[in-house]
Amino acid sequence: MDRSGKRLRVAVVGARRGAVHVAAFQAHPASEVAVVCDVNRERAEAVAKRSGVESVSTHYEEVLERRDIDVIALATADADHAPQALLALDAGKHVLTEIPMAVELEQCEQLIKAVKRSGKHLQMAQQVRWAPYVLNAKALRDEGEFGEIFYAEGEYFHNVEGYLRGPNGERTWRSENPYAGILGGGPHPYDTLRWLTGVEYTEVHAYSVKPAVGGLERDADDHFTALFKAPGRGGAIAKVAVSSGLARPYCLYLSVYGTEGTWERSRHQEPGGQNSEDYLFLRKIPYVRTMMPVPSFRSRYHSFTGIIPDSGMPAEMGRAFGTQGHGAHDAMPAADLIGAILEERSPVIDVYEGARTCAGLRCALESCRTGETVTIPQY
Repeated sequence: MDRSGKRLRVAVVGARRGAVHVAAFQAHPASEVAVVCDVNRERAEAVAKRSGVESVSTHYEEVLERRDIDVIALATADADHAPQALLALDAGKHVLTEIPMAVELEQCEQLIKAVKRSGKHLQMAQQVRWAPYVLNAKALRDEGEFGEIFYAEGEYFHNVEGYLRGPNGERTWRSENPYAGILGGGPHPYDTLRWLTGVEYTEVHAYSVKPAVGGLERDADDHFTALFKAPGRGGAIAKVAVSSGLARPYCLYLSVYGTEGTWERSRHQEPGGQNSEDYLFLRKIPYVRTMMPVPSFRSRYHSFTGIIPDSGMPAEMGRAFGTQGHGAHDAMPAADLIGAILEERSPVIDVYEGARTCAGLRCALESCRTGETVTIPQY
C-alpha cells in the first residue's frame, strides 16, 4: 500500500501473457488490478472475470486517461512495448513491461529520458533473474567461488511454431515481427548472464540463419548466435544463442566459467517446466575429477518461501505461482516493482538495466545484418 494506505491500482494491457501479471498484482496485498485491456474484448473479459477485476477496456488511450491508475503492466507485442511505455510514463504511471523493453537504441534513450522526466519507475519483466538455480549460482559468484570469470554461455531454445497463427489461421504479430528472434527471447539468457557474471560487454559479432524446420512462417531469422566481448585484451567473452525454429523441446541453458570454478545448467529440463539439475566444479575441493550435480531446488535456497518475503511477496503467493508458467519467479518482477515504488528505490531491472540488455541484443541483430562487429552503447 502507498503512504496514504491505499492499494496501488494496476492496469494490465494484453490479456494473453498479461494474465500472469493480473494474477501477480491481484495476489499482492499492496496492489489490485483495476482494469484489463486487450484489443480482443472477449479475451479481456474472460481474464477479468476469472481474476475478479472490476472493468475491461479495448482502448489503451482510455487506460492512460484514468487518474486512478498507478501502474501499467505491458504484455503486448514486442515492438509496442517502448511506444506504450513512453505514453504511460508521460501520463504519470509506473511501468512493468514484458521483454524486450525496447527494440531500437533510440527507444532505450527515450525511455531513460522519460523515466527521468516523469520521476516514475520502469521495470523490465525478465523473471529468470529470480529463478532458484540462478540465485544459487549468483550466491556462489558473489562469494568469489568462481574466481575471475572469463567465459559464459546462454542458450534460449524455444520453438514458437504454435504462436505464429491465430485460431482462424491468421498470422500473429510474432510471425510478422523482425525483432522476434534475438530480441524476443534473447533477454532471458543475455540479461541473466550480464547480472550473474557482473560483466558489461562492449562489442558483439553475431550471425543468424533461417532453417526450414517445422514449416515456420515468420519475417525474422529463426536462429542467432552472438559473441559478446568485454573491454580489453583479457576481457570476458559470452556466447548467446537464441533459436525459435528448431526441432527440440524448450531449453534455457546457462553456464559460467572462472579461474577457480565452473557452473553449468543441464540442457535436459522436465517437460512443461524449466527445472533441471545444475553441475558445479570448484578447484578448491580436492580429489574431485567430475562435475558435481547440484539440485536446483534442494540447495542453498531450498524453496521460494524463504526468499520471496525479501521482495515483499507473501509466501502463499510464491507457493501459488510455483505451478504456473515459468514457476514462482514469474510473479517476482511485479512484486519487486511494488517494493521499489513503496520503498522509493530502483527496481532490480530498471530502465538502465533494461537498456543495457536490449542495446546489446539490438547491436547483435545489427551485426547479423551487416556482418561487422558492432560497439554496444553503455548506459
